[in-house]
Order: sequence, then C-alpha cells, then structure tokens
Amino acid sequence: MAWGLSRAQRICWNVRKMKLSLALTFAALLYCTSMSVSAERNVVVDIANRTIDGVDMKLGMGEITSIVGQSRVVKEIEYLEGDPSDLYVIDFYGHKVYRHWNGISFTDSFFQTKKGLRVGSTISEFDREYGVGELSWSEGAGHVVRYSAKETTFVILTPGGCITYQNKEVTIKRRYCKATEIWFVNRSM
Repeated sequence: MAWGLSRAQRICWNVRKMKLSLALTFAALLYCTSMSVSAERNVVVDIANRTIDGVDMKLGMGEITSIVGQSRVVKEIEYLEGDPSDLYVIDFYGHKVYRHWNGISFTDSFFQTKKGLRVGSTISEFDREYGVGELSWSEGAGHVVRYSAKETTFVILTPGGCITYQNKEVTIKRRYCKATEIWFVNRSM
C-alpha cells in the first residue's frame, strides 16, 4: 500500500481490490470522492517543526524517500551562483515541494501552514499570525518578507509590484500583496 494514505484513502484502495456489490461499491466511491476533496484542502506544513503532512523534513533524503516512496522523489540539479547543488522534488498527492541544500520551498496553494496560510495569502495575513515580517533583499529572489516561527526562519516571496520606493524608503503593500512562494530554513540538513 502507498505511503501517507489517510483512512479514507485506505478504504478506497481496499474497495478497488475487493469485489463488492454494486450498491456497496457506489456508497464507498461516494465516500472516497468526498474525502479526497477535503483531504486536498488540508495538507499541513508545520514550519516550526519542519514537517509536511507529518513527514519530518529534517530527516536525510534516504529516510524521506523510504517514507514517501522512491517514485515520489526526483533528484535534480539547481545552480547557485553558477555552482551545481542537489535539489529534490518531493511529490505530495501530485503537488511538489522542493528541498534545497538549506531549505524547503513550495509555490502551490495546496500546502497550508498550521494557521491556515498558504501561497496566495496576503502579507498582512502572515503579519497577523506571525508578527510583522521584516522586508529584506535576497540574492536571486529579490525582495522577500522574513518571519520567525519557534527556531525556524521562513520567507515569503511576493511579486515585484508589491514594493514602493518613496524618499529613499522601501515599503511593501502588505494588504494587497500575496505570497507567491513560501520557503523555510532547514538548519538540520
């Protein structure tokens, strides 16, 4: 059986393997369909503990691969200032998380924090939950908003039009700008 299946998904898996009456099969499929829709809305990213859907992202890639399954992990190469670095793309229910040499990132609103925030949430929503984020500059990413959660730093990237420059001061339109990527430090790597 595949990794990470919820109770509803295990029932669906078993229904497909068993020969059941048409009425029972129909009832089970209705249950499976309703559960898969709600399950898609609830893949939790615990930034403070660095877990995604309960998978501890502080583990080594061999351990993560054994948990999620080899078919759900693809090793790629990204170039940081011209130097090659391993990048692992981890599939969660058809949605991708990227494990970099020093952090985890995702651009998909499928993933949400324990506080219900996701890609597409505004900067002000993050500010309400985590305190006012610090606007800073990141090589390669441009302007980012940096937050702290427990012992972990996380960053949200925003579109370029979110920044204004007035009187040598840089500000961000917190109420209107939405996160386009969430990235968190994985110090234990």
